[in-house]
Formats: sequence, C-alpha cells, structure tokens
Amino acid sequence: MAIVRAAFAPRRSRLCAAVLPMAEANAAATALGACIGCLRGDKLAIGLVDDIDGQVVALAVCSSPVDADVADPHTLEVRCLLLDPASDVTAEALWHALERKAGERGYRRLVMRGARARPPALAGGGWCCVRAAGVGRFGGAYVPGAIWSRVLRGEMH
Repeated sequence: MAIVRAAFAPRRSRLCAAVLPMAEANAAATALGACIGCLRGDKLAIGLVDDIDGQVVALAVCSSPVDADVADPHTLEVRCLLLDPASDVTAEALWHALERKAGERGYRRLVMRGARARPPALAGGGWCCVRAAGVGRFGGAYVPGAIWSRVLRGEMH
C-alpha cells in the first residue's frame, strides 16, 4: 500500500534561484501583485523559480544604493521582496538566494531601508544598523527609515 501511495503522491517542487532579466522581473512582480517601478544604476533581480511549472514564487529586486553614505560599486540596495502567498516559500529562502547570487556577482554588501526596529526576517542574520530612522537627507529630500547593512564577504568600512 505504501508503494502505491508513493507512486501517486504529487511531486514536491524544488525551488531554483535564478538571476532574472528586468523585463521578466517586472512581469513576475505584476503576477505577484506589485509594481517595481523605475530603478537607476546597476540592477539585480533574483527569483525563486518553481521547477515544476517555471513560475516565479519569490522575487528580490536590488539596485545601486540611493543614499550617498552607503553608495559604492560593491553594494546593492534591496528595493523590494515579493513572496507568492499561495506557495510555501519563506522570506529566509529568498534572502539566502539573494545573498548567494549577489556574492557570486562580486557584490560585498547588501543594504536595505527598514522600519525603526529590525525587521523579523533579518534577525540574527548579521545585519547592523548603519543609520537610525528619520536621520539624514538625500538630494534635498528627507530620507525616512533606518538603513540596515549586511556584509557578504570581505571587510567593508
């Protein structure tokens, strides 16, 4: 009986991390119910793709940092994280894929703008607060939110 159940059991999907072209990332974001918008500078979109149907179930979009105090050619700013609520993918899986793919492409640090407190997905992950919420201006405009930084490899000062 166990053999019959195993033969007819639905195959569990495996997720593959892939670097997506921005056109495909925009289409995936729209399918996940969001809009990426216009990003300047270097861009990197990482998707977790279901190997059964090829659908993007999670998406992380990064670009060059906006803030001058964290901008350098080896840093990416995480602009949006999108998860498909119908899938069983976790934010941690997306973060791990993003860190691995960014490191493979030569980036040494990720930064993100967050709330006043450390977001739960980042707890214990080596993230540190670079700037407290509500401090600083960029290009004459007020920049809200704390900036969090995570070193992927090497030393960043």
